[in-house]
Amino acid sequence: MYCEYWGLKKPAFDNVPDPSMYVDCHASMENAIAETLFAIEEGDECIAVIVGDVGLGKTMSIRMIIDALDQGKYKIALITNPGISFVQILQEIIGQLTGKQCEEKRKVNLLEIFNRLLFSTLEEGRKILIFIDEANAITSINLENLRLLTNMQGDKRNFFTMLLAGQIEFARRLEHPKRANLFQRVGTYSRIDKLESVDKVRRYVETRLMLAGATKRIFADDAFDILWEQSDHGVPRLVNKLSKLCLKAGETNQFEWSSGEIVGQISSRFHKLTGPAIQKR
Repeated sequence: MYCEYWGLKKPAFDNVPDPSMYVDCHASMENAIAETLFAIEEGDECIAVIVGDVGLGKTMSIRMIIDALDQGKYKIALITNPGISFVQILQEIIGQLTGKQCEEKRKVNLLEIFNRLLFSTLEEGRKILIFIDEANAITSINLENLRLLTNMQGDKRNFFTMLLAGQIEFARRLEHPKRANLFQRVGTYSRIDKLESVDKVRRYVETRLMLAGATKRIFADDAFDILWEQSDHGVPRLVNKLSKLCLKAGETNQFEWSSGEIVGQISSRFHKLTGPAIQKR
């Protein structure tokens, strides 16, 4: 196993949203987390939005936000596949909030159940939070249904907060003039960008290795310029993928560390192969 070869206690670069592997060197991600926590805890906002291209850390941000909250103050539902019908979305939300599967199939009844949940949760001194990841998969009609759901609010406070996290395409949809009635309800609007520099990539990689238990140098100095360049200039998901493959290659070939040359060889495997088909003779 490559982890044993490098002296790691666990994988350092698995592409999973593990909050224990979070590295606080990603400024735009830190801002998105802080702004969303404000929207929930102090701002009493109805809707918060996080957008960003693929692989930049939107799902990790959601996990970090949930972990940072006082669980005793909130009931939380997390939807990770919103490309389903609105009835199914409501069933999933209600099921997670109540802890049991929701069998009701009529929209009007589901809305009534959700409304009752809002008031019973308030009576408990808590608030409902709905997190929707991959929001770009939400259909236009369901986006409107979610907007209408936010009408279930009090005169003096919001009964729940909804976080929508999606790709830049989702931001374009939100910003379209025909959705002004939804966009105006957005309390915080955050964008996650790439790791800003080679130095940030280096800190990201070395910190994750340390969190995984590394006690020695693993990547050579010249590796980080190549990592930054070949990760599309700082996409964390690509940094993780290349770094993990470098660790495996190092174990396989008994390398002392991963150099820039090794990173370059690994990354060359992912150069896009699309192009003209091979011509027949």
